[in-house]
Amino acid sequence: CLFGPSDLDWSPFKVRTDIYSLIEEAWIVRKMTLNHIEIPPRGVNFSITREMYIKVGGMPQPLNELGQPQPGEDVKLKSLVEEFGGKVGEIHSIVLTSPRRVIKALINETPDNYYSDPGDIRNEEDIVQVALKLDKKIFENFAEATLKRIFRTYVVKNIKTPLWQKAKVFIMPEESSFVTDTEILNPEDLFKKYRDVFVSNAKMLNDHSLQTSV
Repeated sequence: CLFGPSDLDWSPFKVRTDIYSLIEEAWIVRKMTLNHIEIPPRGVNFSITREMYIKVGGMPQPLNELGQPQPGEDVKLKSLVEEFGGKVGEIHSIVLTSPRRVIKALINETPDNYYSDPGDIRNEEDIVQVALKLDKKIFENFAEATLKRIFRTYVVKNIKTPLWQKAKVFIMPEESSFVTDTEILNPEDLFKKYRDVFVSNAKMLNDHSLQTSV
């Protein structure tokens, strides 16, 4: 199987510059962190041979205790390919996709759970119009929740893994004090202390990638 990164099309939100700047910063940090440290499997940018798909038993579908579909089928499919001895490769071409699940989370004020609403809405124009009328504070909460989740999942949790060599780039030159602080500070205070350096380093990586691509 082959898989690569994805990004969300936030262009409809450019009409509200006050909230688009919040989304843009959070998504730049998210994109640079994931692409630099570890690209997670994404169903929108995933291919698998017919033979291997049959061998692993088709697409797995995680369910919650109520039997409702949950996210993670793409991650599980990649793991199954590895378990069955298949070859797995990454591609770095980004697929642009719909942000409808995230927009629903904004409307429902569940910034840390894009799957809180099991209903599937395909009429994106309607939910975009609803989201554009939301208070700026909701977008501020969403942006901060996104930064915290990425910080904890891809930086903090990788301190004692081989991926730390990549992850520490996001808190340089304070990586030594950061490692110490993870033992003594609670997650909220740890994020507050290193938020600015985390965001700044991600933006610098983004600027560098834009310059080298020109």
